[in-house]
Amino acid sequence: MQNEIAYPVFCDIRGIADTDKAGRDYLAKYGSLATKAVGILTSDSVSQTIIEFYLKISKPDVPTKVFTDKEAALNFLRPFI
Repeated sequence: MQNEIAYPVFCDIRGIADTDKAGRDYLAKYGSLATKAVGILTSDSVSQTIIEFYLKISKPDVPTKVFTDKEAALNFLRPFI
């Protein structure tokens, strides 16, 4: 679908209520193979803290950050366009 071109990815997860470990592990490693960077938008600081902790443990292969502000997330991704 991407013709082997990596892109920055904006993930708005504000409506997600729950995830499982297998899904998180997959996204941390294989789900970012064709990406340059990932900006994750969440709705609150508690979710942000939990995701930041998970990112430290899973160590994604591409730059990945979590935000509660959409514009900040998009600004993070701009250099990867």
